[in-house]
Amino acid sequence: MTDQTFDDARRRRIRRRLRRNPSRARIAVDENVRPAAQPKRGFWATLDKPLLACVILLLIIGSLMVFSTTFDWSNADRGSATAFFTEEHLRNVVIAAVSLLLFARVDDRFWKRFAGGRRGSADPRTACSRRPR
Repeated sequence: MTDQTFDDARRRRIRRRLRRNPSRARIAVDENVRPAAQPKRGFWATLDKPLLACVILLLIIGSLMVFSTTFDWSNADRGSATAFFTEEHLRNVVIAAVSLLLFARVDDRFWKRFAGGRRGSADPRTACSRRPR
């Protein structure tokens, strides 16, 4: 049995053990063996909840400001104090909320493909890694 075959058999054994019970700490894990896959987290668990709370709070405050600014104009122009608010503003808020949820579902690694090369990268580690000549 060659060294290569022995290493391959050992790696396969370790992978099997990790698949069966990934929480076993006494298994000597090789560098080349990947750890067991972590369970997939749900959509709600991946959201940034404080940021979401701030966005909702700003939407509510902005909606109150729009209503207080336009209720008199809407009453004179359309015959109802809430006509502009319900027809125009709430429609735009719903469209924005739906687009927020759609874009939140997309993984950020997808957008990194369109971020550009080294100089146009959004990654702070590579943004300033090269000095201009």
